Amino acid sequence: KAAEIMRTMRRSGIEPDQRIYTRMLSVYRNAKPPRVREAFSLLQEMRQSGHPLTTSSCNMVLESCANRREVMLALQVYGLMKEYNVKANEKTYHAMARLYNNVRMYDEAIEMYSLMVRSGIQLGPVSYTQMMHALSQTRRYDECFVTFQEMCAAGISPLLSTYNILITAAGCSGDFEKAEGFFAELYDQGLRSDRHTYNAFLFACLKSQKLER
Repeated sequence: KAAEIMRTMRRSGIEPDQRIYTRMLSVYRNAKPPRVREAFSLLQEMRQSGHPLTTSSCNMVLESCANRREVMLALQVYGLMKEYNVKANEKTYHAMARLYNNVRMYDEAIEMYSLMVRSGIQLGPVSYTQMMHALSQTRRYDECFVTFQEMCAAGISPLLSTYNILITAAGCSGDFEKAEGFFAELYDQGLRSDRHTYNAFLFACLKSQKLER
């Protein structure tokens, strides 16, 4: 419907302005599934029409790419941001890192989060959690636990998914006591376990031969 409205505008001789382009990008991002290629084409058209690329407009396309696992398109958008000096923010880095996590490019995801930190951007709970996921997937368990300590020191409250990842990482590293500690701590934080929590804890029990637990 929104795309048809835009076509009607053009037939009437009305050219889209910056705000209309941005709203159309939002429509494409929120579509189910996201219409990634249409969003990327619209971003290019926006630039070619003389409208400056903005952080928010680029982020919407990057978020669409992350949802659809479109790595090459995301890299083109990220490249345009660099070329036209569009400032990246937390949403930019988070979208790229989430994309890399989604396609199991964990080293690239870790680098993106590290870039956030080097840029002076404070990671939020989701960013911290996804960074720990990437570290765990690359068997960098000690770094995963250190990142959790940094998260707590920064005053960021862990999510249930944070603890699920930590319990899994502790199980993979063969440290049952640490897994048990994280399992107890999530309740202290007022969180409620889910099937992922129990699956992670059972894995830790099996890994450590704590079958009587």
